[in-house]
Amino acid sequence: MAAPHAGGPEAPRTTAPGTTTTRPGDPLACEIRYKATLLRISKSLTFIYNHPNNIFSKRPKLPTMSEIKLFYKKGACSLLPHILLHEAGLSFTTSAENNVSMSDELLSLNPKGKVPLLIANGEVITENIAIMTYINNQVPEKNLLGAAGTMEPIRVYEWFSWLGSAVHAVGFGAFFRPQRFTVSESAGVHDGIKEQAKKTLLGSFKMVEDRLDGVHAVGRKFTAADVYLLVFWRWAQLTFGMDLKAEFPKYSALAETVAKRESVVMAMQEEGI
Repeated sequence: MAAPHAGGPEAPRTTAPGTTTTRPGDPLACEIRYKATLLRISKSLTFIYNHPNNIFSKRPKLPTMSEIKLFYKKGACSLLPHILLHEAGLSFTTSAENNVSMSDELLSLNPKGKVPLLIANGEVITENIAIMTYINNQVPEKNLLGAAGTMEPIRVYEWFSWLGSAVHAVGFGAFFRPQRFTVSESAGVHDGIKEQAKKTLLGSFKMVEDRLDGVHAVGRKFTAADVYLLVFWRWAQLTFGMDLKAEFPKYSALAETVAKRESVVMAMQEEGI
């Protein structure tokens, strides 16, 4: 056979019929080695993952793609998505956290150590505003955020942003856990923080009262904003020892109207409140 042209490609060397030997640096050889390496890595990772002592095996098993699971605390702000899931008519399961400490399962899923937490479509979702948005997106025809393409969803988010920060985090946060707002361990200091928090909250309730025009917060019809307002009205009713109906008649009328909805009744019965 004639020798190959100088500088030209060398023909593959055949060792047996149907078998080709490749040279180092040959693209075919590189591809074969690359695929073999990937196969070895894949087998190694599979062995590690399936080993009983690996760290991944200690993570809780997530529900399947079609399942929805809500982690909540009795009467906490997680009552909001609990009600909305019923309002949406979605099939879901729940896991009740106790009021002393969070379960290892929840902490492994949410290092923030807070409820609510929703597992849906294999995703872990935290924070009420995000969970509310997810639930609404599953049933857009129910307009849980108000009618799309109008100002209603914007107003609902406006309510959520203010309620979640000024009312929940700052107001009730200071009232229920004053130690988080000072380095002092003095009971007197803590009592002072609680007293100021109550004044702030009553001022916020007055703002709600002044803003309401009817028994719904947005668009003269039920939205998720009504449920969030109900949650805080309940907290005040249970802790302030005052006649909210006399002080805030419109806010109280909203809370009483929303509390009669089947979704609210179901969620509250399930939580035992």
